[in-house]
Amino acid sequence: MLWAFGLNLMVLRGGVVSKQPTEVVVERGPVLGADVKDANGVKAVQKEGTNTYVFPDTPKYPISSIGGFVDLDGDKKLSASDLSLKGKKLESYTKVVTPITTYLAKYPKKEERAKKEKELKKDLGIDEDVSLSNEVPSKISKEAVALTNALFELSLENKDMNKANIKAEYDSEMTTINQSYSEEKNLSKLSENLEKNLLNTKPELKPSDKEIFKNSISGKEITTKYNSPKHKNKVDIFQYKKDGTFIALLGDENELVNGTWELDKDTPRKVILSFEEKGKKEKHYVIYDNDVKVGVSSMGDGHLSQTVTAVTDIKSDLKAKLKKPNSSSTDDNSTDLSSFKLDNNWLNGKTFYTVDVEQKSGGVFENMLFTDTFTTNEIKRTDGVRGETETYKIISDTEFEVTYPKGDTDYFKLVKNEDGEVVFKYSMRNKNNFVNTRYLFTSKSAAQAKKEELDNL
Repeated sequence: MLWAFGLNLMVLRGGVVSKQPTEVVVERGPVLGADVKDANGVKAVQKEGTNTYVFPDTPKYPISSIGGFVDLDGDKKLSASDLSLKGKKLESYTKVVTPITTYLAKYPKKEERAKKEKELKKDLGIDEDVSLSNEVPSKISKEAVALTNALFELSLENKDMNKANIKAEYDSEMTTINQSYSEEKNLSKLSENLEKNLLNTKPELKPSDKEIFKNSISGKEITTKYNSPKHKNKVDIFQYKKDGTFIALLGDENELVNGTWELDKDTPRKVILSFEEKGKKEKHYVIYDNDVKVGVSSMGDGHLSQTVTAVTDIKSDLKAKLKKPNSSSTDDNSTDLSSFKLDNNWLNGKTFYTVDVEQKSGGVFENMLFTDTFTTNEIKRTDGVRGETETYKIISDTEFEVTYPKGDTDYFKLVKNEDGEVVFKYSMRNKNNFVNTRYLFTSKSAAQAKKEELDNL
């Protein structure tokens, strides 16, 4: 049984502060799938299918972009014909992130960057009126495109970016442009041609099969269907998050499982899922085919072939897809406790995984995870910030009190919260301040998921 509640807090201090979302563009060719952060570690979210990334507020400069790929074939996903930027870092002190701004970002003072940009343009004969810091090369000139390629190649070869090396590499790029692409007026197309040349000379920039597969499932929700002796047309949903965590909804069990995911070192397209269930650490796997249309999984009923029915971007919380169980059952995850009555016989011998939402000094709430095992009149607490044995006493059908080893007592009662759910609220040391709440779950993974949800509020 699950005892749950909903908590919504809004704190206004000194008026309402309006956030200013900020867009930045990453170009070495259009860079997709990069990890873009500001100097404080705030992450920008990529606009789907574009090389534009959005910060929730004005970022702290410099901005960094790590990894990703240049989408040369325009299909919006990593493929064998694209240019991989795995492990490559770009930086900028403006809303444009390119190899040129990366070179200039070596100079932290604005005056120094302006001086170096002016020197670059003068040495290479680039129009002094254009801004190499605030505009992407594909919107400036063929000279800016050539400089982008020159600086990027120097960084790949770990060459010193002194005036002589930059000039030599730039002249080489301009020679290629004038000899092979003199009629090309579209700067984006020109940049693409130069990047394809780069792939031909540096095949190590081509993405590996493993990198392509990882990109194909990272940030995706994959729905599968299969039949087994126990299930007919069972539907499972897996969300592989970009931070290396996953959450799975096992359909017939109506259960959420979450943990971490990684690719197997030896077997292609094999995903290792690590999680904890009923206090035991588990490792399962899913092996997908080349097109992520069929998977073989060790989850649930064993080694079963599953048909992939959908692959989409992660857009919703799987918790919202849990089926609401029949409230008359005492073995399900019912949130309808309106007819529930506290009973010593029912509690005795039960183990619950508990999330306490407790008010600390200054009015701040802290979320804590425990394991509570009930015996007659006692609760054994483990796995949390403290481990102890507490004494509980049932006062009525809807109230009980808990006394701690030092003699302090907390008071609990069933109430209906603002979302209409019947839940336990508790007051510490007296009966006048029922501001704290306790969730109890029969599944540790569900408790951990609830804590994560509350931590993100």
